[in-house]
Amino acid sequence: MKKISVVIPVRNRMDNLKGAVKANLKQTFIKNYDEIIVVDYGGEDDTKKMLKRFNDKRIRYIYVNEKGVWNLPRARNVGIKNSNGELVMCVDADMILSSGILEKVYEDFKRRKKSVLYQIPRRDIMKDGSIRLYPAGVYPGDFQATSRENWFKVRGFDERMTGYGYE
Repeated sequence: MKKISVVIPVRNRMDNLKGAVKANLKQTFIKNYDEIIVVDYGGEDDTKKMLKRFNDKRIRYIYVNEKGVWNLPRARNVGIKNSNGELVMCVDADMILSSGILEKVYEDFKRRKKSVLYQIPRRDIMKDGSIRLYPAGVYPGDFQATSRENWFKVRGFDERMTGYGYE
């Protein structure tokens, strides 16, 4: 089994996603950072083409052919169901994880051997291309990480919650 899967749901945010994927591929824990699963939920931009340019086997692309209301919980659940990692992390397409954070979270996860949900400081890529730092706390889009087994025990995210930040 792979150690870490990172699930990134996206819809028409190719430019932000490019920066996030680039940053994730530079993580210090790269040897054990086995897959990035990008779930494109009804997007109409060139996300797939952009991801192919990375030419990296760790990037997996899944297209969900649904138009209409953006359903972030459903997109995350699709990614989780298709993941292979022991630890699954869900991050937003505009998030840049702090350097070394995957290693720290995985080490803590292995040490605790129990159900853990993580929340960390992060940086977001804003629409104008600038970077905004958020300290640890309750902010929209904080990444979630726990064992793949735990995601299935709680049946993933509630897909009835279709607004931003409610899932």
